[in-house]
Amino acid sequence: MPSNYPAQLEVRSKEGAVARYELAPEFYASAGRPLSATDRLVMQLDENIAVFEGAAPKGDAAADKIFPVYRAQPSGAFAVPTGRVWVRFPEGIKAEGQQEAMKKLGFSIEESPAWAPQAAWVRASSGTIADALAAASRLKSLLDVELVEPQILTALARKSER
Repeated sequence: MPSNYPAQLEVRSKEGAVARYELAPEFYASAGRPLSATDRLVMQLDENIAVFEGAAPKGDAAADKIFPVYRAQPSGAFAVPTGRVWVRFPEGIKAEGQQEAMKKLGFSIEESPAWAPQAAWVRASSGTIADALAAASRLKSLLDVELVEPQILTALARKSER
């Protein structure tokens, strides 16, 4: 993957729990098949995203549906950022009302769910995952923001049926 992705990510929950991730450039994730016949499928994260071992192309990763892969620390589990960032304000403050402030920070609202008008999924205005990850911390400077969390896909842990 191109080196413009942050080497490390730190995601802090509202409760103060911290999740740490390190970039794993020897892997890439794709919403489709491998980019090369020699690339090896390592894990199917869900019905859409798979992790491959191999060198990702240098092209437009967002347009090609290619995602960087990180490893959760200390477990080493695969983690794939999507470029979306969840932003939440206190109840009574609508996320849509913060659109101009987010735009000044380089983000645009992609979706604000009806069930949580105080929150929104946002993306970097450039459309790149690298920009969303690098600039997500700037969203924490917004007045009254409660939570800023990049969307990171991980494998589901399923319990076996007995």
